[in-house]
Amino acid sequence: MIYTYRHAISGFAAIFTPQELQSLKSKQGVVSAHPEYECKLRTTYSPKFLGLSRWDGLWPDSGYGAGQIIGMIDTGIKYSHPSFDDKQMSPPPQPPSWKGKCYWSRGGCNKKLIAATGFRNGRLVSPLDTNGHGTHTASTAAGTTVDDANVLGCVNGTASGLAPGAHLSVYKVLPGTSKDILKGIDQAIHDQVHVLSMSLGFDKPHKLDEDTIAIGSFAAVTKGIVPVQAGGNAGPQPSQVDGAPWILMVGSSVMDRRVRSIVELGDGREFYGESAYQPDNFAPTQFPLIYAKKCQVNSPKLINVTGKIVLCGAKPDYKWNVEASDNVKKAGGVAIIILSQPWMGNQTDADAFLHPASRVTYEDAKKIMKYLNQTSNPTAAIKFNGTQFGHRPAPVVSSFSNRGPNLLNGNIIKPDFIAPGSNILAAWPTEVGPNHTGTDKTFIMASGTSMAAPHVSGIVALLKHNHRHWSPAAIKSAIMTTAYTKDRDGNPIKDQYDGQNAGVFTMGSGHVDPVAANDPGLIYDNDLHDYIRYLCGMKLGNVLEVSRQALMGEELTKNHGFVLGSKPNEEEEEVEKAMRQM
Repeated sequence: MIYTYRHAISGFAAIFTPQELQSLKSKQGVVSAHPEYECKLRTTYSPKFLGLSRWDGLWPDSGYGAGQIIGMIDTGIKYSHPSFDDKQMSPPPQPPSWKGKCYWSRGGCNKKLIAATGFRNGRLVSPLDTNGHGTHTASTAAGTTVDDANVLGCVNGTASGLAPGAHLSVYKVLPGTSKDILKGIDQAIHDQVHVLSMSLGFDKPHKLDEDTIAIGSFAAVTKGIVPVQAGGNAGPQPSQVDGAPWILMVGSSVMDRRVRSIVELGDGREFYGESAYQPDNFAPTQFPLIYAKKCQVNSPKLINVTGKIVLCGAKPDYKWNVEASDNVKKAGGVAIIILSQPWMGNQTDADAFLHPASRVTYEDAKKIMKYLNQTSNPTAAIKFNGTQFGHRPAPVVSSFSNRGPNLLNGNIIKPDFIAPGSNILAAWPTEVGPNHTGTDKTFIMASGTSMAAPHVSGIVALLKHNHRHWSPAAIKSAIMTTAYTKDRDGNPIKDQYDGQNAGVFTMGSGHVDPVAANDPGLIYDNDLHDYIRYLCGMKLGNVLEVSRQALMGEELTKNHGFVLGSKPNEEEEEVEKAMRQM
């Protein structure tokens, strides 16, 4: 036995061979039994971009989310970061309305971070964040205001979460699998959080009766908890977004801020890219330009790059691109130009490179490569232009943001809406860049629907403070019906990938507008039985049984069991070995 569940579902997680799992399915009283799934993560200007002001309007009117508890289902947290200081916080809720506990017996938790724990393969583990993802999302949702926040001197300003007055309860479930995530949700329901923020998901959509996040979130909804999930980063490929109608599924948008680094070719043409690392002493001198097929870690050693600017293909994971810049540096290269891939379209990211760099769009990458191949002595220079605002069009849908339609949910449109998720400045456990200063104000800009979801989680906390009687469905309705579909210039919101107008399967109902959502005029509510009827129409008996249990109560009954089995296979050999050692 690995876990027992009492709140998200009634059931358990255990080790079974494939044959045992099939045999278990035939047992009387077993509603569902299926293998676990590997789960993946979905990463200070954004409050201002969303119309929030420290001095008037929704922020002060909602007490900045005071009294609300956001449950972060993620990779943990670095509790000592200034973003989680509690000097500005009101006291947290007390028992019996709050049941959360802190893993650390001394230090760690405070009036901001009021509970923290971690789950891994049936064990309680430290919720300390060694990845960075959970720290980033937690500070985006409810980080305390921190002055003089910046990334390598760029985008300097005051960092803040969307609900800086809200409390945080952290559940570290990654690295891990679906059983760990379900345990985190189960614990969050028990602790009585108000919002579930989940910047994670599976490689592909699952049927609702096989999606443990959907099942656990339904149980949360029955308790009045609002579940928010990142829509995923496999865009622009269609039909990759998850589809549970009771979850607020968030896509990603790009704001109007850029951290400019400009590539100038030897023929005088310039191409605008981005980089958070902008060294003052880097002269915009023309250097020989070459292409390296592989630049990242585990690639063959770069040769013949000394004194040259190196072109390298971009990877989806920003860490690979940062490591590529370090590889070029160690090989003697002058700088690196990261070329976006075809599926990235017009995406540029202001990564914290370790060497002078510029990340350019795919269209510009093609022009640069054509110049390289057709010029006898190609050269290039990189110029740094700092933080720029007012880029147009804005907002646009991020190229990587998952698209609909979801083919397994009966034609419910997903994602529900989009929120800022590209180049989001938020807390990070460690310093970034090539020159460390020893500061504790460590921030980074990251991109992903993982960064968009906590924006919405913070917005939900603001709305719940002002509208305590609103159900999760009412809050979802308020955000959806007030979302906008026109950009800052009054034109239809575009898709960053190809520049075309974004449709409903790309941006859902539109871009979130927290100020408008606070006064929507009309809201559409759903009763839990509406979801039951929906599930009946979908002929998903297993989810129906789990949902019925959520309505009946928390007790594990003889005739209504649920099993989450762990099936041994080659891909999960290490996980299986660790489980068996227990």
